[in-house]
Amino acid sequence: MINRITKLTIFITILGLVIGNLVIATDSGEIWIEYSHRTINIVLGFFLLLISINALKNQKRKNSRFFAILSSLLYLLQLVNERLEFSTLEVTLNLLLLTSVIYLHYSTQEPKEVVNLNIIKKPSKILLIVIFVETLIGAFFKHSNISELFYSTTNNLGLVSNTLFSSTVNSLHGILAITILLIAAYILSLSISYNVYKTRSIYLIVTLLLTILFGVLPRLHEQNVFTSFMHLTLTTFTITICATITAKREGRD
Repeated sequence: MINRITKLTIFITILGLVIGNLVIATDSGEIWIEYSHRTINIVLGFFLLLISINALKNQKRKNSRFFAILSSLLYLLQLVNERLEFSTLEVTLNLLLLTSVIYLHYSTQEPKEVVNLNIIKKPSKILLIVIFVETLIGAFFKHSNISELFYSTTNNLGLVSNTLFSSTVNSLHGILAITILLIAAYILSLSISYNVYKTRSIYLIVTLLLTILFGVLPRLHEQNVFTSFMHLTLTTFTITICATITAKREGRD
């Protein structure tokens, strides 16, 4: 029963992120979008409450209790941030919550010994971290007004110049994107060689390529709602797939 509830919670979390991506992409105050987003968040909170109660009462595994508490805490922080309206923090909390819920789901399952499983898990964990860093850098300088403070600062404060700073950030963002692709390609080669997570690894590299494509398109043409929404949503799917690889306790797709 708890396994089905955690699966449903993952789905609800992803659905909430997709609708949240639509809100960010459109910068919309449409009532139906906001209402849908808030309704999903309420439902998500209810399921997290059920899971947390179950984990504290019935789950003997420390990991299950830890991720149940962590997911609930991230959810509460998410509610607080709605008052702050800090987009970068919102992206951070949303993606951390999604990852935590995925780990929570797999922590409730019995572990199984699978040969060569750790070979692919280790680079996948590195990939997940790098994706997070790359995503948050992009979100910070795209959505956060704090970045404007850097651009408007005078030279008297001794900070880097406007052009140098933005160029450095763009270069770092690009380097991280290339690094992500290289790690994903390495994971795919390992999955084929050791016959572990082949399907997920293929999905992972496909979503990564599409994510980068929709991230590059606005630089070639004027950014629109569709490309922005697709970029954010594909990032969500990429992190979901990567997190399931790192959290899953057996090697079948």
